[in-house]
Amino acid sequence: MRFREASEQDVDSIASTFGERNALPLAPRVRAALPALLRKLIASPAATLAVFEDDEQPGVPFVSFAGSAFLRQAVIADYLAEPRPALLSSVLGALLDNRQPLLTLDEIRLANSTAGITLAVFPVPQGGRAWRDSSTEHLRRLAPQAFMRYHAGHRLREIYYEVFTDEVAEYLKAGGYRLLHDFTSTNARCAFLHPHSRPRMFRL
Repeated sequence: MRFREASEQDVDSIASTFGERNALPLAPRVRAALPALLRKLIASPAATLAVFEDDEQPGVPFVSFAGSAFLRQAVIADYLAEPRPALLSSVLGALLDNRQPLLTLDEIRLANSTAGITLAVFPVPQGGRAWRDSSTEHLRRLAPQAFMRYHAGHRLREIYYEVFTDEVAEYLKAGGYRLLHDFTSTNARCAFLHPHSRPRMFRL
């Protein structure tokens, strides 16, 4: 398995993973606009999308994706004031409304040389693969390498990482992330969460 930076040619493949296990749940209007929103992310200096491919199979088929976005502090302040599942779905919704939840290039440069940057990480969709499948194990090995490849040199102030399965939550805990919010109780759910979602927000 290998990873590389995503391009516009990968938009349909990435979009197809939303709805899989551990994928980010999306509000219906965001889901309908997802291809255009993914193109915005790919073009933005504040976002990184990487795709994972099975280089041992003919045609090097797409396996999954990882991504992250540099967020404005106001976005995080609003979230912390009223925590809710699917933070990055609301960020995509803000992009759809032509608001600016992501940092500009100049703002990234300034933050990187001063207080640091706040990063939010997209969950890596698992598809139908079991947690202990060899392909899932490959993803677990490669995802940190992709993170370092695209974020080494950035002064990261905080990392927000929301996940949607119990296995991934335990994996993040073991890796040093701290549980910030547990949304798995019924009264914390929202209408567009997948039935299999077990949302928890972690912070490093």
